[in-house]
Amino acid sequence: MADIFNGDFARLVPRNQIAQRLFSATYIYVEENKTFHMRFLQRNIVSSEMPTASDEPVESSTDYDSQLEGETEGFQMEDSGYFVLSFDQEREPEFPHLGWRVGRGTRKSPANRGVDLLLSKPGDQLSMSLASIHMIFHFNRQSGLLMLKGGSYKAPVEYRLGGKWVKLEYDEEHLVYEPSTRIRAGMCEYELEHTVEEKYRMLYFEKRDRFLKAQLPGNNEFKIRPLQRMPGDSYVLRGRYLELETRGSGAFGWITRGLDTKTGDLVAIKELRIKARNKSEVLAEVSMGTRFTNAPGLLPTLSAMCEHGRPEICCGLERFFLFMPSAISDFTGGFWGNMSIPRPAKLHFLKEPLEGLKTLHAMGIMHRDIRPKNMLIMSNDPPRAALCDYGKAVEAMTSKVTTIGPIYTLAPEVWTVARDGPYTAKIDTWAYGYAIAEVLGYKPPGYSKITQDQLTSILRTLRASYVRGTDGEPLVDLVSKLLVWRPQDRWSAEQALEHKCWLPIALEQDRRYDDPAEAARGKRALLKDRL
Repeated sequence: MADIFNGDFARLVPRNQIAQRLFSATYIYVEENKTFHMRFLQRNIVSSEMPTASDEPVESSTDYDSQLEGETEGFQMEDSGYFVLSFDQEREPEFPHLGWRVGRGTRKSPANRGVDLLLSKPGDQLSMSLASIHMIFHFNRQSGLLMLKGGSYKAPVEYRLGGKWVKLEYDEEHLVYEPSTRIRAGMCEYELEHTVEEKYRMLYFEKRDRFLKAQLPGNNEFKIRPLQRMPGDSYVLRGRYLELETRGSGAFGWITRGLDTKTGDLVAIKELRIKARNKSEVLAEVSMGTRFTNAPGLLPTLSAMCEHGRPEICCGLERFFLFMPSAISDFTGGFWGNMSIPRPAKLHFLKEPLEGLKTLHAMGIMHRDIRPKNMLIMSNDPPRAALCDYGKAVEAMTSKVTTIGPIYTLAPEVWTVARDGPYTAKIDTWAYGYAIAEVLGYKPPGYSKITQDQLTSILRTLRASYVRGTDGEPLVDLVSKLLVWRPQDRWSAEQALEHKCWLPIALEQDRRYDDPAEAARGKRALLKDRL
């Protein structure tokens, strides 16, 4: 390592004779032809303690195994070296947003054969098991950790996990979360080693964040907040997810930040402590969340497992884990007053949970616990939000249960079920209207049941704060349609979605459609979502 952190953060080291032989021949070729690949090559630095051959035989279906002995006979380790991954501008990949492309290349021009890390010189017979782009290293923009990605339809890349080789087919990914990872490309074996010393940790994050932000247009500070974590930092592996640090707690468990080892994306891990009194709520949350994998405005459960690794509750008292997409924040963070967030984005945040509510009601489900804490901002760009926490939800058209959301958010008919009969899904639209009132700045005076005088006070306070013509005035009008005492006169979620307050969203979409650059970005985002 250099005396200062120069941006080099990892190296790909040949670990068997075939890979070492190819590296040495490639180095000579690149040096003689003066190609840009020289920036990624480092020679004569490999430790003499490195093994001279793979720990196990390399599996291959090629017909040129007999060449290996003659090709590698007399080969010396000191002739080899390694490939460098770096944030230094002189060692950045050709297309940073794609990452470092690794393979034997296909282009005829010696200056650039279509890869950044050139594994073999052109025409080398030992490279026949390598694809033109065999694999790709890139950073997940959400978590900021390095990913290994399969780059070929015909030649999968393999990585060592728990003593076994695991295949990555084309476009499949794996989070690189260990300090070193053994990788196999065709007949070649390599080791990806992270080389940043602990004393350069903060400099690493600084250079990494600058590298990531340079790939994103516009207000980068608003769009990306990668983790300050490195391979080798502490974690607990739960199935395919890494559990990191605890972020908060609730009535029955904890919320922990985690990472999906398949995608590199952040996840929220909800640990539930199952007891006799809450088992029904846990079961409701598990069963509901797994039904909303593609429903806008509803937070899905990606996976679930008990503490014994099974996908269902297997005993009466145990810990149970729900894995969900990670949110940026909930609605209690005061985003409405944040001047850096465009108005259409704020309206998107409010509208998407309403769309989720409409979906729930169409499925015959009442949420029964809508409040700002259970409404999450999932993404800033594009703006996305979702309802969460289905522990109080019930699949029924009516109910008489009163032990549901916070007392002060509940519709008045919840408290009259003994006299007037069961309530309907209209209690959700009331609670949603109350949540908007809180987002707009209304502060509940207490935590008691709503009265008609309090309802009058809510609407009076909001109207006084948002006079005609201000940004919040149309939303205050929507609140007045939702906070209606008689449920039969209260608007449904479907009606609320037709309110004029959402017009700025449509105008913004029209503007983007008219802007060719914005339209192209929107099309790319749509294609990415579909893939």
